[in-house]
Amino acid sequence: MAYQTTRMNGIPGADDGRNRRNVGDLAHDVVELVELQSRLFLLDARESARTSITGAVFVLAGAMLLLAGVSALLYALGWLLADSAGWPRWAAFGTSAAAGLLVSGILAWVGIKRLRAGVNTFRRSGRELSQNLQWFRDTWKNPEHRSPTNLGSE
Repeated sequence: MAYQTTRMNGIPGADDGRNRRNVGDLAHDVVELVELQSRLFLLDARESARTSITGAVFVLAGAMLLLAGVSALLYALGWLLADSAGWPRWAAFGTSAAAGLLVSGILAWVGIKRLRAGVNTFRRSGRELSQNLQWFRDTWKNPEHRSPTNLGSE
């Protein structure tokens, strides 16, 4: 027990301020990492919003197209196929509806793809946070492993 106390606290009377300095340096590094992490998060949030707006516009345009004019056009297409091509009404209107669903599905797919691209932006922040937490754990266990700039070289 006495050996552990001496081992943990160092040599009695030999405190030259290293412990305080190391803890202070570590706290400074943690504060700096938190600041950098929050800046990265804000940058990713702006980029995500910019990308997501484009996707939302595509989804909204697809929905408006579907609700506003497609029903009348599809109805006209159904009558055109029934009268001009001589198709039975059920086949003409079914084909017209299938064409409308195909167009609206493509628009929705493009919009969803753009929305996902906006959400994926935050993966950069998550990756950086994981690296920072790993650095903190390593530094806490081994004080010689101090520089957060060494993250990429490990």
